[in-house]
Amino acid sequence: KLIDYEMLQGLLYLVMECGDHDLSLILSNRLSMPLDLDFVKYHFKEMCLCVKEVHDAGVIHSDLKPANFVFVQGVLKIIDFGIANAVTVNIYRESQIGTPSYMAPEALIRLQDSNASFSDEERNVWKVGKASDIWSCGCILYQMVYGKSPYAHFQGKDRLLAIMSNDVEIHYSANGLGNVPVPRSVIELIKLCLKRNANKRITIDEILYE
Repeated sequence: KLIDYEMLQGLLYLVMECGDHDLSLILSNRLSMPLDLDFVKYHFKEMCLCVKEVHDAGVIHSDLKPANFVFVQGVLKIIDFGIANAVTVNIYRESQIGTPSYMAPEALIRLQDSNASFSDEERNVWKVGKASDIWSCGCILYQMVYGKSPYAHFQGKDRLLAIMSNDVEIHYSANGLGNVPVPRSVIELIKLCLKRNANKRITIDEILYE
């Protein structure tokens, strides 16, 4: 919530409500605990409700990660729209800068490279839109279940290459944190969020209401 603002010497100052802690800290503190499916279900739904409000407003956040979901007096809220871009339904961002571990493949592939040659169909698939936020949500859900993001075992540039590569498959273990069995429905939901073809990913409304 924006409380007040002021423009001074070309700088915009914003006074906003203060978060108590973020989801990243919560997930880090739970690494030594067994998977709690009730925790995952509740907080992932709250997270998706935040994203739905953003998408319904015609905005792509572009940098969704656990640290950008904060608790304000116990209520989960979304922050950091530093690289978000207002869009209409059929307009997508052509490029972005975000947090690599949670970024969608299309967000990392620079199709505007003059040396690259892509068909119109390929360009439609690899543009950055709301589906890119869904990928990020899938990465966070994966972390909630397994304790780390899907490509966490890669380092540096190798992680970026792995996310962009069709040959690197995400591993879905039958057991999550604390060796707790993961319901097939949860794994299927993560997979629907992490489809490499952005056009085939589940939408935020489908996650919440279907």
